[in-house]
Amino acid sequence: MNLPRPRNAGASAVHPSTGQDQSCIGDACYWYQVGCYIGCPSCSNEGKSLYPQPACSNPIEPTNNDPATRSWDPLGQSRHGDFTKYNPWRAPGKAPVVDPCGDASGYQNPGPYADIPKGYNAFDKGSEVLPAGTPTYWKTGGTAEVGWALSAQHGGGYSYRLCPKSEKLTEACFQSNHLNFTSKNSTVRYHDGSKEDFQIPTANLITADGQHWRMNPIPGCSCDLGWGCGGKMSDVLNNSHSHVEGEVDLTPYAKSGPATPACPHGTMFDAGWTPEGEGFLIGSSNAFSIIDEIQVPTTPGEYVLSWRWDCEQTDQVWNSCADITVADDVPPSPPPAPSPPAPSPPAPSPPSPSPSKGDYLCYNNLCFETPGYGTMDKDTCNRQCSSGKKGDYLCYNNKCYEKPGYGKMDQETCEKTCGKTFMDSLMV
Repeated sequence: MNLPRPRNAGASAVHPSTGQDQSCIGDACYWYQVGCYIGCPSCSNEGKSLYPQPACSNPIEPTNNDPATRSWDPLGQSRHGDFTKYNPWRAPGKAPVVDPCGDASGYQNPGPYADIPKGYNAFDKGSEVLPAGTPTYWKTGGTAEVGWALSAQHGGGYSYRLCPKSEKLTEACFQSNHLNFTSKNSTVRYHDGSKEDFQIPTANLITADGQHWRMNPIPGCSCDLGWGCGGKMSDVLNNSHSHVEGEVDLTPYAKSGPATPACPHGTMFDAGWTPEGEGFLIGSSNAFSIIDEIQVPTTPGEYVLSWRWDCEQTDQVWNSCADITVADDVPPSPPPAPSPPAPSPPAPSPPSPSPSKGDYLCYNNLCFETPGYGTMDKDTCNRQCSSGKKGDYLCYNNKCYEKPGYGKMDQETCEKTCGKTFMDSLMV
C-alpha cells in the first residue's frame, strides 16, 4: 500500500524501488508473512517451495474456484495439478497472519534471500514496532482513495480494513471492519503523471462473510512460476527474489491471455489492458499504482487502516498499515508543491555589439562578455575576476554576502553583478 502512506514506509530502505516505482518506498514491501494456508491456525513462517504442502493437517477446502476470480492458472493447465489449492487467495481472509500490519522479512529465521526492513529485526511485528504516522483525514460517510503498487507478482487479491485506535490492533479487529469498494472499476495512476488516469476492469469478490475483495488486476506470466516462462531454471535461481527451491516448471501454458512486454509467452488471464511489468524485484518495475475508492465509516474517530494482500501463487500474505482520522470537518489538503519548470532552451545569442564599457561581468571567478548585462569594461573585469583577486563578498541566490576567506568580489562589484537578470540568463 502506498496511498495513504503507510507506517511501513521508513525513512530509508535496504533495497528501494527505482525511478518512478513507488511499490517499496522505505521498505514497505518487506512486511508480510509466509507459510500461511487457508484454515490453518497459524503460519509456519518458513518455506520457499512453489509446490508446498499445507502447514497443518486440516486446512479448509478452497472457496474461490471460479476462473473469473482466479489469478493463477485459472484454467487448470499446470502439470502439478491444483498447486495453489490451499494458498490464501483460494479462500480470501481465511489464512492466518502473524500480524495485521505484517512482520519484518516474513520469516522467523530469514535466509540470505529475504530482505529485512532497514532499522528493524527479522520477525518484528508491525503493529508493535512501527511508529504512528501523520493521519490522513477522511470525511465521515464519504468516499476515499486508497492505492497500492506491485513490487513482485504473486497474483491473488486484496482488501482494506479499519480498526479503531482505542482497540488492540489484532487481525480479528480488522476482519470485523472491512471496507466496501464503491467504484465499479480500479484506476491506473502513473506516478510521474506521464499518462492520464484510466480505468481497468476489476474482478470483485464478496465472501460469505460479506467482505469486499478485489483481484489483483495485473496478470502474471502464463506458467507455474508466473515469470521467466519458457526460460531456464538457472536464470530463476540467479534472481535474489526467486523465493523458490527445487525445480519448477517454466513451460508456458497452451492457453493464455495476451502477451505483454514482461510476458512474451502470454499472461494468466486477459486483463483488458497492458501492464508493463511484473514488479521490480523480479526485473520489470511498474511506474503506476492501482487506485480504488472505498466507503468511509459514518462514525468519526481515529483509526488504523490495514491493507491485506492474499496471494495465490504463494503461501504469503502482505500487509501495510496507515493512520486515518474520520471527521465531519476535514481540513483542506495542502496544495501540491509546484513542479519545477522545465528547463528552457537557451535563447539565440543576439549579434554581438562592439565591446564597450559595461559589457563584461564577473561570475564564479570568470569574466563573461554579456552585452546589455555587464557592469565592467574588460580590463576591470580581468583585474578583479580572472586575475584571481578574491575580495570578501560572494553572490548566492541573488544576494550579496560578506564571506571573508570565501568571497570572490569586492562589495561594489558584487552588488552590481548579483542581479536576477544575469543569473537567470546563466541557468539552464
